[in-house]
Amino acid sequence: MGDDAMTETTAGPGSGTAAVQASEGTEAERSGVDGPVSAAVEPAGGASGEPCCALCGVAIPTGAERLVNRHVVCASCAEQVLKELRQTAPTTAELLRAALGGLVGACLGAGIWAAIAVAMDSEIGYVAVLVGFLAGMGVKLAARDKRGGALPHLAVAMAVFGLVLAKYLIFAHYLALAVREETGVEIGYLSRASVDLFPSMIAKMLSAFDLLWVFLAVSAAWRVPAAPAVRVGP
Repeated sequence: MGDDAMTETTAGPGSGTAAVQASEGTEAERSGVDGPVSAAVEPAGGASGEPCCALCGVAIPTGAERLVNRHVVCASCAEQVLKELRQTAPTTAELLRAALGGLVGACLGAGIWAAIAVAMDSEIGYVAVLVGFLAGMGVKLAARDKRGGALPHLAVAMAVFGLVLAKYLIFAHYLALAVREETGVEIGYLSRASVDLFPSMIAKMLSAFDLLWVFLAVSAAWRVPAAPAVRVGP
């Protein structure tokens, strides 16, 4: 990467010490107390007055500085951070595994939400956040040490699927009750009537509060497999 380029990407929790040290700093360090960050912002001792790398502590020649989350680092450490960032990107096989994990989590969350709604004879909207969280957790666990990239998008997609599935299970349950009371006929959750009627009924099942819960659910799904932002530039 050239010195005139600016890269913004993400690093996972296990991506190594370089990205972690560059993105963190205590209040004491920011205020000038001894530490790697203060060493980066305060000139190094000596006649040259050259700054020191916040990661390895070596003196950096003037004009050769790089920034990682606003901390001055040497070119070698900046390249190491970028290398670690690339290593966190999931492969196609890992994305497929993460999708399966997210699907399991979303179905589990949908089942819990539907069961609570049936047991209490009322939908508890904030349980939708659990659906999003479990979808994101499924993606995160299946992806293992990978973070960021397409994983948050995948988690959101699985969360939306889980929310729709929960609504379908609730609808199918009450439709089966209504049919049994009126005709005495038992129909299952996957009956033709349930599948055919659900698309036209889902809009009537949504309220303004449901949109809020959907937003919170997809936000939860996004955050779980996402990685903290790491900005690398000249």
